Amino acid sequence: MILATQYHRPPFPRRDRWRDDLARIRATGFDTIVLTAPWAWIEPEPGAYDFADQDELVALAGEIGLKVVINLWTELQPVWIERELPDARLVDHTGRPVVSSPLAYAQFGVMPGGCTDHPGVRERASAFMTATAERFAGAENLLLWDCWNEIRWMTQADGHVCHCEHTVARFRDWLRERHGDLDGLNAAWQRRYRSWDDVAMAKLPTRTYTDVMAYQAFLTRRAAVDLRWRRDAVHAGDSSRPILAHTAFPSAFSSGEWFEYEPALARGNDFELADQVDGLGSSHFPAFIHTSAVEYATRLEASRSSAGGFNWIAELQGGAAGHGLQPMRAVPGRLQARWVWNGIARGAKAVSFWCWRDEVFGREAAGFGIVGDDGHRDERLAELRRTADLLEAHGPLLDAYAPAPARVGVVLEPSAYQLDWAGSGRTGGLKVGAGSGYQAAHDLQGHLLALERLQIPYDVVDPSHAHDLSGYALLVMPWPLVVDPAFGERVLAWTRAGGTLLTGAELDAFDAAGLYRYQDERPFANALGLRGSGLRQPDGRALEYELDGTRGELRTATWVVPQDAAVSAGADVLAADERGATVVRRAVGDGHVVAVGTNAGLAYFEQRDAGFERFLRTLAEGAGALAPLRCSIEDGERVQWRHGAAGEHGELLFVINEGAAADVTFDWPADRLPAAAAHDLTSGTELELARDGERLTLRLPLREEGYHVVRLT
Repeated sequence: MILATQYHRPPFPRRDRWRDDLARIRATGFDTIVLTAPWAWIEPEPGAYDFADQDELVALAGEIGLKVVINLWTELQPVWIERELPDARLVDHTGRPVVSSPLAYAQFGVMPGGCTDHPGVRERASAFMTATAERFAGAENLLLWDCWNEIRWMTQADGHVCHCEHTVARFRDWLRERHGDLDGLNAAWQRRYRSWDDVAMAKLPTRTYTDVMAYQAFLTRRAAVDLRWRRDAVHAGDSSRPILAHTAFPSAFSSGEWFEYEPALARGNDFELADQVDGLGSSHFPAFIHTSAVEYATRLEASRSSAGGFNWIAELQGGAAGHGLQPMRAVPGRLQARWVWNGIARGAKAVSFWCWRDEVFGREAAGFGIVGDDGHRDERLAELRRTADLLEAHGPLLDAYAPAPARVGVVLEPSAYQLDWAGSGRTGGLKVGAGSGYQAAHDLQGHLLALERLQIPYDVVDPSHAHDLSGYALLVMPWPLVVDPAFGERVLAWTRAGGTLLTGAELDAFDAAGLYRYQDERPFANALGLRGSGLRQPDGRALEYELDGTRGELRTATWVVPQDAAVSAGADVLAADERGATVVRRAVGDGHVVAVGTNAGLAYFEQRDAGFERFLRTLAEGAGALAPLRCSIEDGERVQWRHGAAGEHGELLFVINEGAAADVTFDWPADRLPAAAAHDLTSGTELELARDGERLTLRLPLREEGYHVVRLT
């Protein structure tokens, strides 16, 4: 286990504070510091590297007993880049060269800088990364590399980028790899191109779905390829240490809604990114952006699902945020401790804070510091010391822990996100109707939020990586307008073998090129025996359902799509009105598909409701997808928990309490999780563990707004 804090982003903090700060960091219980290595600061003139700050800090950290992570900020480019390479500027969607400027919260360097598709920029960036790796490869206390900070490359571009000749050439090469030749492209896109010179990148959302989806898919793939380039550049200088990277937010939240001119998944698909490095993490600022406990939990699970070889929280909020000239929400110590232990419960093996001191530059000034002045510094330091003591006392146990495999998978289809942004992303075009943007992401996130509140463990599933579905009992396909054909074949086989598939409306309605298909032209939907009867506007009425004896209502969003009468005649109709059967269940081999004729997860995202939760829980229970443990406090807004094996050390149960002190019980089948004793590692007490027939019951006194780690042996 690694407990770290970011410390230095030059030229802050000042050199005269370094020794005292690092000593205090170590005394608080941290074992590692993160040092930012910006290209702009280290190479102030072409070819002349100045590592004086990093040299001194790495040595000082070693003297004090701290390990070091170096986070390369190659994207914060030298101020001389445009002078040396005047033709390297990014070009926006209007054909204008992008004028770079200082980052809003860094004192030296420019963003976005030159385009890394430009050979000159790429060569100089590679040289910087390799030189930095070579410089510190011999440092005994260097732990690992973080080679790309939040997968930034378009920050402050002030337009859709990049349309320079180098990126356009790379885009066309990518299309050749995908489609072979112009004939293949014309067949896929239904075009009549005669020259590759005529194939242009998309300009704005809606122009057309085909072009805009291809533009986004190219950016998504390019991020993975460029991460491999960065990884290789670091590896060329230091081949002995792990090389990681981290995103600004997990892919499930990369909808295109957060930053102007940033399309969906423009920073990459986390699953593809993780293939390039030794581990992938994400930034999390729960008091700043995603404020509820369950939303933070969904981000942890999305990150865990795609982390690859090493799951880590790369940036966790240290103190109240800095965001302009205003006070932001404070970070109490107990709240922050729950963030840490919720992350560990979900498999994180490293937690790194942003940052030790309050920042001093620009928009983030007076924010984010663990020792910052938001009124909770002492409480945070005490809780961090307690966490550090637990990590030190139980390191091997926590290292060996892994969350129990989930039985529910929620499918994130990148093409669906890209279709959604293509159809309703930020644009000044004609606005008609009540449809909102980012429906694909919000529908998926609604399902994740419901599963969190129901305390049902789950994975986020990527179609290109989910080759073995046999571990799942329930698969959920939110906003399923695009289905990868190969994945569809695997899901069909899995369903026929006994799986339960839950799908929303308009299943398989568009192909990968964004071309609409009539109801009888949808291979995956038709293979499941589904065929809708057309789109209907919601009229405010909910869909009244009955599922396995459970009654309730599903609120509608976007549209209502009843099933064709021939389909409903051969199905178990769970909800119907004068429009037709709006929720059906069909047998598919030994399994079932449940088709909901609206975007119920999207409606739930907009407003929590019990009807959707009852529907989802009943479906999961019937599919055999529930975890063996049951908690007496059943609301995940109040209590969150995860359990799993810790190798030869037994099982661990993590419990996060968001409310007042209370007694809680967990019970489970004795044959599913045998145990003879229970010990609360956080309090050092033995817990009551009773057996009643075939079930075991654990009684746990919950600390107010606290966390517990229970060892079962």
